[in-house]
Amino acid sequence: MRKTLPLTVTVLTLALLPMDVRAASNAGSPHYISDAFGLVPYDNYAASYRSNWSGHVSVFNEGRLDTLAGQTPESDHYNQPAEPEPETLLVFVGPKSARAGVENVHASVIGLDRWGNLIPDGTITRIDPGFDEAVETTSQRGVSDRIFTPPTRTGTYRAGISVANRQAAHASYKVVTDLDSIELELAPQASPIEQETATTLTTRPIQDAYGNPVEEGIAVALTIDHDTGSVSRLNALTSQSIAAHELIARGLPDGLKATLSLGSTRSASSELDYRPLMIRQVPELGWTYLPAIEAMEIHVGPFMTDAGFLLNDGSPVSLLLTFADGSQKEASGWLEKGYFRTLITAKPDKLPAEVTLTTASTHYESRLDLTDQRQATGEIQ
Repeated sequence: MRKTLPLTVTVLTLALLPMDVRAASNAGSPHYISDAFGLVPYDNYAASYRSNWSGHVSVFNEGRLDTLAGQTPESDHYNQPAEPEPETLLVFVGPKSARAGVENVHASVIGLDRWGNLIPDGTITRIDPGFDEAVETTSQRGVSDRIFTPPTRTGTYRAGISVANRQAAHASYKVVTDLDSIELELAPQASPIEQETATTLTTRPIQDAYGNPVEEGIAVALTIDHDTGSVSRLNALTSQSIAAHELIARGLPDGLKATLSLGSTRSASSELDYRPLMIRQVPELGWTYLPAIEAMEIHVGPFMTDAGFLLNDGSPVSLLLTFADGSQKEASGWLEKGYFRTLITAKPDKLPAEVTLTTASTHYESRLDLTDQRQATGEIQ
């Protein structure tokens, strides 16, 4: 026989103990104000310098704030304006050097109140360019400006700007010569260029299209082109709108043309008037026989100019010998210490010879005889 045991069920009871729970209240929630710079607790905001900044303000609070920075807002979102009177004016007028007749000048001012806020839109601004009647404009986002065309006469001008009732310090700017419109030209020469003599080549007064003289100390280059393809270049600085180039003409060839340049501006080429250098008299000729190489060393010189100087070293010389039998020998080289020396592969028994000598743009005819022999030096020059 089966016995049934009694079933015992134990029920666990969860007891909820009372807790001290305090509901959130207005006194316990902080007040925040948002602006363009972030969220700030109202207590700190209202008590700090930041409360004076202008802009859009939003107030987050369960209740209505009565005051904010000394004002009574009608809602939790409003714009706090800047003060109408500017405390600081930041002025820019530029470019500081405007080219006459080419560049405009921009005058602008930023107005700030004592808290650093941009002045309200529509604030009356008066801009005086310094050469014409002042004009009035209004500010927008704290900025007032005017673009104007300066006079074509060079000089320094002072612009004045006032915003509301405050006058800014004057700002200076310059109108300078327009170098792109200048014309370059050499002044006529008073006399031909003398070789071996210091000469000054000057420009005509350098001005732009409006008659403004070029400023002091501007570099002007003078390029002299030679028929031989070589080039001489001189530089000078302007003084009283003129550039004076100093040169010593020495051994210049024929066909000289001069060109002036300033920056990217170049003048037309002009021919220079100069007097060719002349040799005072036909240089002496002599020879020395060198039997070891069966050649004659020809000596020519000194080359004395009509200015009383030895012809400069490096001056080109060419020599043509025509012997009695009709054969010819040519040689060329350069002067050294007023003399020319060269080797001719011929024996003295071919003399006499007719000599054609060319130097300093001049041709000379002479004769080399047996009697022109010189004492051998033992050196081949």
